[in-house]
Amino acid sequence: VWVSDDPRYPRTDVYGSLAELQRDFGVEVTDLHRPYVDDLTRPNPDDPTGASTMRRVPEVLDCWFESGSMPFAQVHYPFENAEWFENHYPGDFIVEYIGQTRGWFYTMHVLATALFDRPAFSACVSHGILLGDDSRKMSKSLRNYPDVREVFDRDGADAMRWFLMSSPILRGGNLVVTEPGIRESVRQVMIPLWNSWYFFALYANAAGREDGAGHDARWRADSSHVMDRYILAKLRAYVEESTRHHDALDLAGACDAMERFLDVLTNWYIRRSRERFWAADGVVDGDAFDTLFT
Repeated sequence: VWVSDDPRYPRTDVYGSLAELQRDFGVEVTDLHRPYVDDLTRPNPDDPTGASTMRRVPEVLDCWFESGSMPFAQVHYPFENAEWFENHYPGDFIVEYIGQTRGWFYTMHVLATALFDRPAFSACVSHGILLGDDSRKMSKSLRNYPDVREVFDRDGADAMRWFLMSSPILRGGNLVVTEPGIRESVRQVMIPLWNSWYFFALYANAAGREDGAGHDARWRADSSHVMDRYILAKLRAYVEESTRHHDALDLAGACDAMERFLDVLTNWYIRRSRERFWAADGVVDGDAFDTLFT
């Protein structure tokens, strides 16, 4: 916004594009930030004396309005991509931490209502705050968090992902990030999941070794063995529960469902079915292998 510096010749100019600025000021504009944009001045066209000057007002817009403009500004709408924007707005969901209820979430809705008379997004995932091991808000300046590269090298990226996704932070609570906490997700989820696969691969490759190269397992769900029926029923219930949680954007709930199923798979099904995977007298229990493969 540019105004006349002489109240005797009032004038206000509001610009909506770089092209408009370049048209009126006669120079190429490449940076809209201060102090560079303040250098753009011109004589007041409404002043016949030519003595007054159009100068930019000192105020700047709250940066949240810039962030709130993201849905349309990122595709340069309305100057470009109008058809794409109309078919992709409002967004399916957005995600940010809980403090954005009065920041980004709010200004997105303000601008969407003012400009388009509709909401800015269909659903919102709001998480809590990550805290360092000193219980203060995690901060680059404080360095109060485990070295991410060391965690990835030692525990793996999936361990970090699981630690975050399954935590209270995705239900709006706060989370203290500690290395023991990340390693616990390895112990409770990553290792049991890997052990289940390793158990299957080890015995499937060894089964019937005298006759060939192991048991060639296939997807099937028609075994009549009570333990196979049990785990397949649990699997079906898990799929339905996990789908329901994902459809509701409830990742923490989906993680809870997976942990419960992993417990059933490892501590009930596999542990109580081990003898079926040890081929007795060269006879392979195909139902057990195929069910575990499935």
